[in-house]
Amino acid sequence: MDTAGLFDADVAVAAALVDMCDQPLFPVERAAIANACPSRIAEFRAGRQCAHLALERLGLTATAIAASSARAPCWPAGVVGSISHTDEFAISAVARSQSYAGVGVDVEAAGELDASLVDLICGPVERAGMRMMSPGQARLQAKTIFSIKESVFKCQFPLTGVWLEFTDIEVAIAFDRTSFEAVLLRDAGPLRRGRIVCGRLRETEDYVLSSAWLRDLNMPCCGRRAQQASAA
Repeated sequence: MDTAGLFDADVAVAAALVDMCDQPLFPVERAAIANACPSRIAEFRAGRQCAHLALERLGLTATAIAASSARAPCWPAGVVGSISHTDEFAISAVARSQSYAGVGVDVEAAGELDASLVDLICGPVERAGMRMMSPGQARLQAKTIFSIKESVFKCQFPLTGVWLEFTDIEVAIAFDRTSFEAVLLRDAGPLRRGRIVCGRLRETEDYVLSSAWLRDLNMPCCGRRAQQASAA
């Protein structure tokens, strides 16, 4: 999986194929999946293995990453991070909390989003931009929007504890489809309505990969809004 440039250099990233990850878990990590099915165990192990490697790439010692009551990873003090996986791929990104308030990463299998989910994932502005697309193209766009919103959610949730709905986030994808800006349509803890979260995007024949980050809570946004590509 190509993760080059997904974040700036001060964020450590590790990715792997799920079926290539067989290293043992820490006891607290094993306990989190004690009653899980084999496929869930494999995906969890791969995500934690990527997280351990990302911590080492950040210059830290790999340590147990327990799961919170909300099933979010519990990172060591001074670290923010994110884990994502499909049944085939796993990825983790970590950064020092002195430089980032939050980071999020998401990987999805390439392909169209189920038509029944489009209205749940995409808001009116996003759906309007998809009207000139073929039905198949629109569902591919919806899958990308889904991944982006997952990254944004994972970026903000450890910080705010707010369970944002998909339609609480509005996505604008750059014309070159390598970056995006997502605006919050409601307050989320210290993040106020209108706050923009930036990120980057990779789309291949096999996967959709997105990243998101927050550096400074006091910044009203991270730059200009990306040009809306959903109508292009």
